Amino acid sequence: RLRGDKTEILSDYADKLGPTEELKQALMKYRAIDAATHQKTLSYYLSKGDELPVYKNVLVDEAARSCPSDLLIPLACAEEKIVLVGDEKQLPQFLNADTLGILKRNMSADEIKKLTDELMPNESHADRGASTGGGSFFSVSMFEYMIHTAQMLERRDLKHRSRVVKLLTQYRMAPVIGDLVSEVFYGSRLKNGMEDAGHFELDYPLIEGKNMIWLDVPSALNQEVKNGKASYFRELEVSAIRELLLKLADSVSRANADREEGAAVEIGITTGYNAQRRKIEIMLDENENEL
Repeated sequence: RLRGDKTEILSDYADKLGPTEELKQALMKYRAIDAATHQKTLSYYLSKGDELPVYKNVLVDEAARSCPSDLLIPLACAEEKIVLVGDEKQLPQFLNADTLGILKRNMSADEIKKLTDELMPNESHADRGASTGGGSFFSVSMFEYMIHTAQMLERRDLKHRSRVVKLLTQYRMAPVIGDLVSEVFYGSRLKNGMEDAGHFELDYPLIEGKNMIWLDVPSALNQEVKNGKASYFRELEVSAIRELLLKLADSVSRANADREEGAAVEIGITTGYNAQRRKIEIMLDENENEL
């Protein structure tokens, strides 16, 4: 080929390289890092009949959300170090309610107390109830148990090596929101890394100067409804969101009338149920011209 065909030659060369199964196997043999979900950690090797993988270091993200059986899969592959990253104060682990029910029915009060004392050795009975909502080991995640175990090992370690590292400074939330979260969930130990409230200031006219507002939609006025797919929705909350969006759109429109360039407003709406999400999406479609 002529020198002018350099790009085409390189393109053909790249096509010849892959992606082929041989190239994939070569990369897997010499790579330094694997990334996978808990169960996928082993599924590939089990399907091929190969030996189970062994890693010098295993890092598990969102470990507080993992159910014990899933969390044990990557932990069993660790040769030297295990690093668990998570927050036991946030969403709880996934657990099978039927399994917990069987355990509760087949364990005596003494057995439950013994396991509770083992899993939560550093908390008083009052603290246990406040922090877990149940006050027994049924409410303790495997991640929390690992924290308690690591703290116990710290106390026994003659070299005083730290095994639990807590990040107690947050930069994502405005100070007023950070203070609320700190007081309610973290015993006022969570600090704000950015105290300048002006950095988080919102200039939307309807909520100007506020980083957080509570809108009360009493359940007595409209109970939640369960649809056929075991998801919930409340029509009154959808109506309240609509009214709030309309007021916000109107206030922004009035403010933009006094400006040479209008300010674009982006709004995210989150909800805990798919049925509620669908109701909100329908409402947004029906009010597209006004919003």
